[in-house]
Amino acid sequence: MKIMNVTEENLDDFIKLCIPPGREKDELFFRGGEEKRRWALQMMKRHGSVAKIAYLNSRPAGLIQYVPQPDEKVVQITCIFVPERENLRKGIGRALLNVVIEVVKRLEPRPSALVTWAFRVPETFSQDEFFRRMGFREVEGGDTMLLYYPLQEGFVYRPERKEYIP
Repeated sequence: MKIMNVTEENLDDFIKLCIPPGREKDELFFRGGEEKRRWALQMMKRHGSVAKIAYLNSRPAGLIQYVPQPDEKVVQITCIFVPERENLRKGIGRALLNVVIEVVKRLEPRPSALVTWAFRVPETFSQDEFFRRMGFREVEGGDTMLLYYPLQEGFVYRPERKEYIP
């Protein structure tokens, strides 16, 4: 397995991993892919790498996407995904997450935590269970799917409460 940063050169691999098999020609997924391309290019200019791809036998097999949230001093994992059933339970997600943890630990200034909203995908291992096994903790008093991985000893994540006023 080889894990690489998402760059302009492999951006198509990144986008294709997000499109379910058999839906490649679906107009909604095509438009979604174009939006993802614009977003990824903008985020790469602003933050550098914001995603990684795992390649298995030279084929894209999984991805992890993450974005710094400087106002909260955290990095949010927005997606971790291994789409093909034959690639599940091969350690791809674990390898992707471990690489991101190591990368984030070297950032300056160092974020206080990785944060993610886990969700369930039918017929796959539940994300919340995966993240918990990888050392993530539940946010106290929050949604049970809001999890964090402290990068500083003693840190407890408490999300900022923001009020929407129309």
